[in-house]
Amino acid sequence: MSQERYDIVIVGAGAAGCVVASYLAEHTDASIALIEAGDMDRDPFIHIPAGFANILVHDRHVWKYETIPQHGKKRAYRSGKVLGGGSSINAMCYVRGQIRDFAAWQDAVGDTGKWSYEDLLPVFMAQERNAEQLRRHGIAVIVDSPGVGENLHDHPMVPVRAYVKGDLGYQAAAQGLGTIKAGLRYLVTKDGPASGNGIETVTHWNPSDFAADPTIQCYHAPIILNEQLGPTGDRSGVTFELVVLQPKSRGWVRLADSDPTSMPLINPNFIGEEEDLRAAVESVRAIREVMAQESLASVIEEEMDPGPHIQSDAEIGEWVKRVVTTMWHPVGTCRMGRDERAVVDARLRVRGVDGLRVIDASIMPNITSGNTNAPTQALARHATAMLVEDLKRS
Repeated sequence: MSQERYDIVIVGAGAAGCVVASYLAEHTDASIALIEAGDMDRDPFIHIPAGFANILVHDRHVWKYETIPQHGKKRAYRSGKVLGGGSSINAMCYVRGQIRDFAAWQDAVGDTGKWSYEDLLPVFMAQERNAEQLRRHGIAVIVDSPGVGENLHDHPMVPVRAYVKGDLGYQAAAQGLGTIKAGLRYLVTKDGPASGNGIETVTHWNPSDFAADPTIQCYHAPIILNEQLGPTGDRSGVTFELVVLQPKSRGWVRLADSDPTSMPLINPNFIGEEEDLRAAVESVRAIREVMAQESLASVIEEEMDPGPHIQSDAEIGEWVKRVVTTMWHPVGTCRMGRDERAVVDARLRVRGVDGLRVIDASIMPNITSGNTNAPTQALARHATAMLVEDLKRS
């Protein structure tokens, strides 16, 4: 075992960890160790925009977590295991979030820190219950921080899918030789179907009031996608992935046993609150109205999911529970705040432990209204600037 010593050890070279290491290297003379379980990001699929769908279904660059049953079915809960983490295997959507999201972060820490949108905007622009569990498994408790693993929340996603007439869309490019041709074309000319992530538009809106803060995010892909956002079937079609932006449901992550290599127990509690279910049902009704407009209705052959036989709110709600899954945006299990259950303070220092900070998406007290990669990188840079300040004072 190496006996090398470092001033700062960063565990996890994901979207946040890489930013932390880079910022520290640029602004301090500290020796830094960046530890990552996965490989370097040399896989060509990482560097082909449409390649993320291939990566998600294989073992090499992902932790293949599963949730505990959600409404009777376990859900895949993938996480990046490669240099760059989720930022290397995601669909490359850069979304800051809404001003209200960061206002909630500021409310969580009050006047003990600076986490408002005004505080983070320059950063965006620059880069544009565990003690009992541990004892049960025979693990020594250093600090009893009951909030660790709690407050897990994520963007629940449901797919509305329809078949279309003719050969519209990307289905042919996602099958057999079509995939090889699209990949080779991208490598040579950097254009064609593989030059994008398969998602043609992303919209944020409130079905009840278009002037209000958005409650739903919709991804439009001209292809039939499965739960892992990979192509499925051979018929041409369209998929609308509908995402509840501000879920009220909260879940948890807990230990399965004392073996650190064992997969944890993950309960995202998708659609656990009635308000989330209503938002999902409303989004399905809204996208059906969009599909009924002449410009789309003229090319749609038939609705695949939920299907024309599912019409009432109760029927749509039951369908939502059967199919809801993750948008791969888990946050919040080491949330920052002022209360005693907050795991970290406004400078992301773990309460009760000297020299330990958490700098990643788990510190978010509330999820942002959109993809979480950009906010994670922003918070990492913002928090590391605080760390540098503290190091210079010490």
